[in-house]
Order: sequence, then C-alpha cells, then structure tokens
Amino acid sequence: MNIRPGMNVVNSQSEAIGRVVESSDQYIEIETSSDGSHHWVPVSLVKDVSNEEVCLSGSGDDLSSRWLSKDPSAFREALVDEALEETFPGSDPPSFNPQKS
Repeated sequence: MNIRPGMNVVNSQSEAIGRVVESSDQYIEIETSSDGSHHWVPVSLVKDVSNEEVCLSGSGDDLSSRWLSKDPSAFREALVDEALEETFPGSDPPSFNPQKS
C-alpha cells in the first residue's frame, strides 16, 4: 500500500472522512474533515488505496469505534516505562565482594 500524507480518506460508502496526516506499518493518522481532530486507524481497516484516496472498510459508528483518539506510540512508551519501573530492582547485578568468608 502506498499511503501518503494529504490523501483523502473515505468510508465504504464513499463519504469523506478526512485526510491522511501520516502513515506507518500499523496505523494511519487521519485529520477529520468535520472538526479537524486526529485519529489513528489500524491499517487492517484499509479496504482499497487508489491514486489520491484511501477507502476504509465500514462506516459510521462501526468505523469510528475501531479507531484510536490518541497516538498509539504513546501507549507503547507508557508500557515500556511501566515495565522498566517494575523490573528495575531485579535487573541490578548482584553485589561483588572480593573477600569471601
């Protein structure tokens, strides 16, 4: 799929949703036409890509219930931070004591 910033995004009924802001292997960031808000849509919802348009499968509440309102990379960073906090004491190497009794 060749999804580029600026491409129009429509639902399965060819109704305009917005435009592509950015895309990755897992999500497409979309700025909606209605209020300019940003949403992250899983690429699994992409039905078709033409020269200047991305068509998503589904429409209405069915479609909007499957996209994210926050950047998914923030979720990954929070999970890494939490894992780091939980494992930090256990990740320290054992103390070295050159004198053995």
